[in-house]
Amino acid sequence: MSIETQKKQRFGTVMLVLGEYYNREISAGVIDIYWQALRKYDIEAIEVAIHRHLSNPDSGQFMPKIADIVRMIEGTTQDSAARAWSLLEDGLQRVGTYRDIVFSDPIIHRVVHDMGGWISFGQKNVKEWPFVAKEFQERYRAYRGRGEVPAYPKVLSGIVNGSNRSNGYELEPPEYFGPKDACLAVERGGVVSIGFGGMDPSAQRFVARLLDSGRRDAV
Repeated sequence: MSIETQKKQRFGTVMLVLGEYYNREISAGVIDIYWQALRKYDIEAIEVAIHRHLSNPDSGQFMPKIADIVRMIEGTTQDSAARAWSLLEDGLQRVGTYRDIVFSDPIIHRVVHDMGGWISFGQKNVKEWPFVAKEFQERYRAYRGRGEVPAYPKVLSGIVNGSNRSNGYELEPPEYFGPKDACLAVERGGVVSIGFGGMDPSAQRFVARLLDSGRRDAV
């Protein structure tokens, strides 16, 4: 049975239980409408969103519409993006952009890559910083909301190793910023260059499980 099929079956079970809770009969057609709208999200994110709706004192007495679930999921990704941005800012302050760095979150690596690389973050001025923060968090939320781990650089390169690489000198080891095991998993799952193919499938599954574990711990 494929992962997608397992996910759909799990989703169907959640919807049937939800209907039972609200004393509503839910047909296979209605479940499919919800599924088509929500399938892009992680099943864990959907379940957390439904739980939050049930616990909401303002709207929890009503059966959630698709928009209600999406709203709860986006709030979850917003929280994750804020935590990721806080981690990145801490890394900039403690390590800086002279050293290579590996975070414990692979999506941070991809967003930093998309925004010009690790070194570029150290070149932003105070006036630019609020806009940098906004762009980072919007990009992060977009990747997180897709429910998949994109290809990402295994290491965010700093100034020193950029110079060492250009001059043929030995590279310094990166700074691991976060739980060491998680950082090593991110490094193993990354690619040398985004332009040369995506992540190895087995590594992608490993990092996806890592992210899932982090989401459950945050709930």
